[in-house]
Amino acid sequence: MLNLTYDNDKEQCYYDICEQERDPNFWATLNALIVVSFARKMLSSVKSLHAIILLISIVRYHNSNAFW
Repeated sequence: MLNLTYDNDKEQCYYDICEQERDPNFWATLNALIVVSFARKMLSSVKSLHAIILLISIVRYHNSNAFW
């Protein structure tokens, strides 16, 4: 099971999963891309993948106000 967590380790300057340089302005988008990439490999149906994407979109929308 995946758990959504928020962490900002300032000593880590690269994302572990894709080894791209971190940009704090794009945290939600990159987290969504990582989860979608994982879901494509682990989920058996497109319907499950769409449910994950929808959930991420909702979480991103609700949490975006906390950072502005």
